[in-house]
Amino acid sequence: MTIQLEKNKYLSKDEMIRFLKSKGIIIDPYTRNFPRFAKNNGIIFKKVKRAGSGGRPSALYTKPMQEKILEILERLKKTNNSLVGRKIVKQKKKLVLSIFDKIKEKDKRPKNEKVYRITIAEKVVEKLDVKTSQALVRKVLDKKRKFEIHKKLNKPI
Repeated sequence: MTIQLEKNKYLSKDEMIRFLKSKGIIIDPYTRNFPRFAKNNGIIFKKVKRAGSGGRPSALYTKPMQEKILEILERLKKTNNSLVGRKIVKQKKKLVLSIFDKIKEKDKRPKNEKVYRITIAEKVVEKLDVKTSQALVRKVLDKKRKFEIHKKLNKPI
């Protein structure tokens, strides 16, 4: 009876993952480290003892407030190893390539208009509002547009 009362107040792991996914926080549903994720992100949970002797005790989680959800989402955006972070890295790479493809060649631009890798990184930051380094820009361009770099980008002094 007490477990039923607690279940109304708390969410199971699967319910919590569905709830977080509806808020934009993507987590691998097969992860075994969900209690660690909850602990690291300040989600309140408690472990329930099993009736039998087999298996590990399950955990029940409380729904986080909207401020906490936004905080978690912001933290995951900055972590390239999370599913949300990986999705943002893909967006960054696509955006870097699209910005680079729109740049005119050095010969066809005015002399005072200079374009560097940092310029492309700043445009990515403006559009996605996520920190981007010129190292990522260099890595993407070296991999995908290696032979066009010297035609479009100015060399830093």
